[in-house]
Amino acid sequence: MVMDDTMSEHMRRYYTLRQRIITRDNHFFVNNKGQRVVKLYDDVNRIYGSQLSAGVFKSKLSACVFRRMIETKSRGHRPEVGKAVAACLQHGESTALKFYRLPDASEAIRRQDRINMVDKTAAFEQEVMANFDEIFGNELYVNMTESLIQEKLQGSDEITSNSGAEITASFVKTLKTRYDILVEEWRIDILYELAIQEYDHTNISKHAIIQISKDNRIHYFIHGDKDRIVKAVINRVNKR
Repeated sequence: MVMDDTMSEHMRRYYTLRQRIITRDNHFFVNNKGQRVVKLYDDVNRIYGSQLSAGVFKSKLSACVFRRMIETKSRGHRPEVGKAVAACLQHGESTALKFYRLPDASEAIRRQDRINMVDKTAAFEQEVMANFDEIFGNELYVNMTESLIQEKLQGSDEITSNSGAEITASFVKTLKTRYDILVEEWRIDILYELAIQEYDHTNISKHAIIQISKDNRIHYFIHGDKDRIVKAVINRVNKR
């Protein structure tokens, strides 16, 4: 195929612009020589605008339209890329945050899924609190760890009826605290009965209560508010 000089020049320019640039610069916009582009709109204006006088151009491309074009293409990128786009458009970071991160379809779907998950999680947590005794019971000798709570929640009817809900770490801690408080008085009674078999008001101590729980393999009895539980046992022994 034979091409005239004009077409050959266009082809040469096209392939030159398509070549990978070897440069140490990390800037988002560079020209085909690897040089940083700072005033992107001004440079585009020189290409598409008409010169009125030395250094003065009349734009054929609206700055607002051009900005919207760039913003639209930057939405799917990471925030740091948006900041680079903002710098090249001579915009501040606040402008980038306000305009550049507008959601496209996939982002809107992701946000809606997140909203749905939050709603489902709230409903799930409300149902669990309402059916707490049915799910966890109140067994004194059950070491209700956070992992066991997770296991019970994952197998519950409440999580099944609220598909998409999230079991958060904070909610698990809340449930563990409630369980510990629920069985606390009964556990104090048991620790007291064990303590008076070996101790009295002359030698009872915090260390003694902890040792009793270890010796009887009920160390989890004081995993809640340890200081309050130990103090309650000691007070009972002292009043005996």
